[in-house]
Amino acid sequence: MRRVILLTAMLSLALGLASSRGHAANVLFSMEIGYNGAPPNALSSGAGVLSFADDDALAVHELARTIARRSVVLAIPDRATQALYPSSREARPPSVAELRRALAELHADIERATGAGDEVAVWFFYSGHGWLDDDGRANLTLADGALSQDMLYDEVLPALSGRTVHLMIDACHAESLIRPRDVTAETVEVSASEVASASLRGRLSHLPNVGVVMASASNTQAHEWDDYQTGVFTHELLSGLRGGADVNGDGRVEYSEIAAFLAAANRGVTDPRARLTTLVVAPKLYPRAAIVDVHGARDVAHLQGRAHHLGRFQLDDGRGNRLLDLRAESGFFVDVVVTASEPILLSNDDGEVRFLASADRPTNLEDLSLGTRRLRPRGAVGEAMRRGLFAAEFGPSYYEGFVDNADQQMVPMDLFTVRARVPTGPVPRTGHSPAAWSAFAIGAASVAASGVFAVLAARAYGDFQDTNLERGSIAAHDRYQRYGIAALSSAALGAVSVGFGYWLSNRTNAGGSSRP
Repeated sequence: MRRVILLTAMLSLALGLASSRGHAANVLFSMEIGYNGAPPNALSSGAGVLSFADDDALAVHELARTIARRSVVLAIPDRATQALYPSSREARPPSVAELRRALAELHADIERATGAGDEVAVWFFYSGHGWLDDDGRANLTLADGALSQDMLYDEVLPALSGRTVHLMIDACHAESLIRPRDVTAETVEVSASEVASASLRGRLSHLPNVGVVMASASNTQAHEWDDYQTGVFTHELLSGLRGGADVNGDGRVEYSEIAAFLAAANRGVTDPRARLTTLVVAPKLYPRAAIVDVHGARDVAHLQGRAHHLGRFQLDDGRGNRLLDLRAESGFFVDVVVTASEPILLSNDDGEVRFLASADRPTNLEDLSLGTRRLRPRGAVGEAMRRGLFAAEFGPSYYEGFVDNADQQMVPMDLFTVRARVPTGPVPRTGHSPAAWSAFAIGAASVAASGVFAVLAARAYGDFQDTNLERGSIAAHDRYQRYGIAALSSAALGAVSVGFGYWLSNRTNAGGSSRP
């Protein structure tokens, strides 16, 4: 008996440990900072107040809220931004004190998640002005001071101690943050490979779990564009993270994918005033790490399909926020995520269409029919951006060519396809179809009729057993046979009708899952 109890206890412990391991998850925490204010050296540098850094932080925050366990945003949203982003009410001031307070909160959350066995990833996003101090060290502007290079390495990154940390910065002089101290930040032309090489020899080499995605040229001013209502780099980054860069359809966007996507997005821009270059360095320890993994994302809708016929197209939400721009290669199966139950406007140079994005069933991009597009004003630099940004087609072919010829040391991924089938035709109403309901009704009526005939057959059989008269017994036997056959036939029809109804119902709702 004791042996049985001991074995039972050991089995329960083993099952408990297996269960706890089974509950381990990939968990994301996120911090977004956006500040429009000018840096301390604004007079000497010529830098002015930005317009959309707060929008950048909130745009990233909106996406992070659907994926992350917790997301903290530091920004001072203006009235226009408050109208565009419902989550703006969650914003805290982008001050040094608030940054440290938020870091302490996230660090505690990360420690708890790590202790529970979860694999933790962290986003750290900044949009605003970058500037160089007298010693040539990079700083990011905050409302009451600066996020210096030393603070980044000594306070921020150690506090955000996830398995992987993804550093994303939309600011001039951003790449100077990851340079070693002995590299000057003179305004010179540097290639992405030179900056990446310098960074890996410097302080970033001591943080092999940290990857970076940022603007790469030290003489590049922060790019903003009224059409996007955000920074150009931030919009390109979000377009890729929403799924535009996911060339193999596994729901994960890796560093090699986002690098290829950003290169394609900027390839067609020829005007130097609008040109943007980027730097992408994967974590040295995890070169195949995913910046984003949409599996388990909450309250999102999937837009799927081969979108080459749309040319260069864009997605806007119901409040007018630009969500994504993309030009897909022929055969490239697109799968992008947007907020569920949100009106979406898809448009290109030829037309536009509005629809409601549903979490219950992916929207098939191939089924959308575009109507006439409204005219929009155009400017000189804006026209150069409009012609050049996202002009190059993106997909598996571009990705393979980019990785093969990239300056940086890229670790390519397998281009297997794990796409789910996208339903064709209009999105059905929730619940059973009218045909399914009709089949259920016929089935129910048939079962009820079968019951009635069965009762009549039983009575006829009783009459047959009780009578001693030949004529009465023959009549009772005939009734018994007729009602018995009718009962069996009705029961069979009911079973077939109910089964057919369930088949129709399952067929109607088969497209509800957007992931394999």
